[in-house]
Amino acid sequence: MKGKSLILAAVVLAGAALLFTACNKQNGGTGQYVFVTDLNGVTVVDKDGNPVTEEWKTDRVYATDANGETYTNANGDKVTVQQTMPVVTQVIDRTRFVFDDKGNAVTNKDGSYATEVQTVAVTKYVFDDDGNKVMQNVKDENGNDVTEVIEKEDGKTETVVVTEPVTELHTEKVTSVIEVTVHDQHTHYQTYPKNTTEKTTSIYENPAYTRTEPTTKRPNKVTFPETGNLAARQRWLKGFGGTQDDKYRKVLAVDTNSFIALGQTFSVNGTFESFSQAGFYTVFTKFDSDGNVIWHCPIGTTGFTRMHDFAILTDGSIIAVGETNAADLGFENESKSYHPLMVKLSADGTVLWYKTFGTVVAEYFTSVDAMPDGGYVAGGKFVTDAKEGDTILDFKTNALTAKFNSEGENEWTAVFGGSGNDWVNALAADAAGNIYAACHTNSKDGDAKGSDGSTDVAVVKYAPDGTRLWVKFLKGSKTEEVEDIYADETGCVFVGRYASADGVFTLNRGSYDAYMARCSADGSLEWVKTYGGLKGERLYSVIPTAYGFAATGISYSSNRDFKDMGNLGGYDAFIMSVDKSGNLQNIKPIAGTGNDGCYDICMLYTDHYIIVGETYKNDKLFADITPAAGDKNSTAFVAKYEIN
Repeated sequence: MKGKSLILAAVVLAGAALLFTACNKQNGGTGQYVFVTDLNGVTVVDKDGNPVTEEWKTDRVYATDANGETYTNANGDKVTVQQTMPVVTQVIDRTRFVFDDKGNAVTNKDGSYATEVQTVAVTKYVFDDDGNKVMQNVKDENGNDVTEVIEKEDGKTETVVVTEPVTELHTEKVTSVIEVTVHDQHTHYQTYPKNTTEKTTSIYENPAYTRTEPTTKRPNKVTFPETGNLAARQRWLKGFGGTQDDKYRKVLAVDTNSFIALGQTFSVNGTFESFSQAGFYTVFTKFDSDGNVIWHCPIGTTGFTRMHDFAILTDGSIIAVGETNAADLGFENESKSYHPLMVKLSADGTVLWYKTFGTVVAEYFTSVDAMPDGGYVAGGKFVTDAKEGDTILDFKTNALTAKFNSEGENEWTAVFGGSGNDWVNALAADAAGNIYAACHTNSKDGDAKGSDGSTDVAVVKYAPDGTRLWVKFLKGSKTEEVEDIYADETGCVFVGRYASADGVFTLNRGSYDAYMARCSADGSLEWVKTYGGLKGERLYSVIPTAYGFAATGISYSSNRDFKDMGNLGGYDAFIMSVDKSGNLQNIKPIAGTGNDGCYDICMLYTDHYIIVGETYKNDKLFADITPAAGDKNSTAFVAKYEIN
């Protein structure tokens, strides 16, 4: 659930000096574009690795003498000659600006801005001397060989050890192969990382001729690269909470200068000492871009109140959804009785109203997103039961998706499910108002006919009026779960974890592996990518970047995809970058030696992201965090990262 935007900044790099013939160009554009090269003939590229282009003004030029005077014929007409643009193929390294830990551009001794060659992590198979792939046994979380039973041609079965190819992680330069057109300009560009460019022009001297530089424009005629070295660098990290468990679970950008985080806590001291809550409650915090608190707003006074998700509506107000058993909200304070809760806040953090729904146990909203008409859509579960008289024999849950106007009035409701338990665990709306509801289902009938495992993922797309358009299952014979989903006009991308090694999941490295999957707008499953070690991983959130996607999660492993990251103890939080097809580019640990969780991410402005979570240990990355965390109580954290 997030309203997510994609902002791309192009910044032109250094010097251009180009070869020419002894001629003057005619004044006029051709609509053709040539690549700019530096004094060494190397093509100039921008920050994103794109070759810089300029318009070729004309393909005919005037012939001049040594004094720069144009030749004329007997009729007094200027003499022109045909100018050609030879083309050669060139391989270039993509480069980017270097920044320090404070986000400032690093400069060289001569005052120019330092650059570095982009690299990318590439996983390759290992081959033996005969050119065959080296295979290895797949191990479970205890280090034992994983086996499977296969049926032979004679009908008998045999237990065999599951194997997989051995892979290695290589670091390679990111390059582009381009066609370079040599033309007759000598121009120098001094470039600044903040998208301002100063242009100076010099005159090329030649023993016989002199020429004057024409005025040119440099339009962006190239597309952005498909891959890059998507590294994450921390800019700051701050802690919040008291002496009980504290965590921030969700975060959304308000604008480029502020963001709001949803926290869950038992504490009434430390950061939250001014609150007089009792029990488990939710707190909303608004921060500026440097992590300074603007306001807090606690939700829930007695019993148990947990808000799961929130959205910022088109008018700047805030809608939050979750569950409660609080007596002051009209329910008995029973630990096993939870009811859907909806709260609206003003932009300054004042509670405007709350609404409760339901009369039976185990009902609540899990997710919410803003709609383009000013309203919102919420997802969760509701209960249906089988009775004999007044006695409830059994109950099950159905996945609920409901549209509301800005005042919380229900406009339509859609239900998905079968005879088992089904619920919406994440949802997102695109700019047109189409809704993608990511559900868990263990039904195998009704709407969930076609589901296979103990729990499968079902993505259901609804039109803005609630009409169901399609259902796509992500399934195997074991458990699949979904945590977050992002949607735009092209479709959706969703993340979670899985335990299967069949169906759409051909490989499982441990107990649970993490996955990222993409569906097109028409419901086609375009790709599924998995990430894991031997002990278990989960992705909690996903957001688009200039090159692909960034995701946050947790890992118990120190091998396979998490070999370079390692593991400091318990489960470690991480942020990872992938390209537009989900291929892993970079993993950055956010960890101490205790358990650490990274639960959500949002983009604040170009290449700069806010992540939120919790830590149980004050060491390593969290050595200076306050208030102090302990083995039995966690500290909420907020951090700012740059990804490019």
